[in-house]
Amino acid sequence: MGKHLVKHLLSSGHEVISLIRGHMNTKDKSRLIETSDRHHIVVGDLADSPEIAFDVDVVFHLAGQIVLPQTTDEDFLSKNKNITEGLIGSLGRLSVNRVINLSTTSIYGAVPHGIASEHMPPHEPNAYAISKYTSEQALSQFTKGISLTHVRTPGIIGPDANPNLITNLAARASAGLPLELSNLQSYFNNVVHISDVCAFLNHLITRKPIRGCDSVNLASAKPVTINSVAKLIIDYYGNRGSLIVKSSSVTPYIIDIEKLKKLYDFEPLTVTQAIARFLDELHSSK
Repeated sequence: MGKHLVKHLLSSGHEVISLIRGHMNTKDKSRLIETSDRHHIVVGDLADSPEIAFDVDVVFHLAGQIVLPQTTDEDFLSKNKNITEGLIGSLGRLSVNRVINLSTTSIYGAVPHGIASEHMPPHEPNAYAISKYTSEQALSQFTKGISLTHVRTPGIIGPDANPNLITNLAARASAGLPLELSNLQSYFNNVVHISDVCAFLNHLITRKPIRGCDSVNLASAKPVTINSVAKLIIDYYGNRGSLIVKSSSVTPYIIDIEKLKKLYDFEPLTVTQAIARFLDELHSSK
């Protein structure tokens, strides 16, 4: 995610400071690597509150423990807590006008009425979601007087995407394996393309900052049925895969993006466009 955002911001004319962990022991120190007159890399660990020797207007918080098969609940709760505390420590030493926090729509948990909107409180979220929601709350309490936006996304697809439903379905279909899905007639927009994430984050800093704290969902437009998603992926690979219908106790839901479109004046790709672009990117990368 980070490298795609950096490329987008640089192409839009911004000066960027990237904080990366690197491959060195960075505890209690940081190291600057100059890459260009508009892109500076600081090697350090956010959990250690590294020194940032630059004037910073906007902070994009993208760091966090991602969802991987081997990751435990304790990993999510402890690592994301430490990362956020480190960010807050760094913010205390910077003159920042606004913070944009990349969060997740999974914080809504089990959505009882089929549509996840920003005003909903979490309902039975998992450990990852709890850790992200706790991070939102910690940042909201700290950044008094700073414009803070929590951008809540579902699974992000695109080059180098972390594993999620769509990446897994595409991998299975390309290998000729069956796709196992449930609730085929339920509608789905729980996906966003990396290009929309980058474009929206850049869009935010070109607008007048909001006062205080706000949350906004960023997902694809024009939901389609889960069956249509499966058919799109299977057809793309020439029917090499098949579809197996399985039962599920999970209630599916769609993500409300009316606030994104009306208040933030941003129109994302449709579900079909986002998935089709991702499949083309996979094909061209081989």
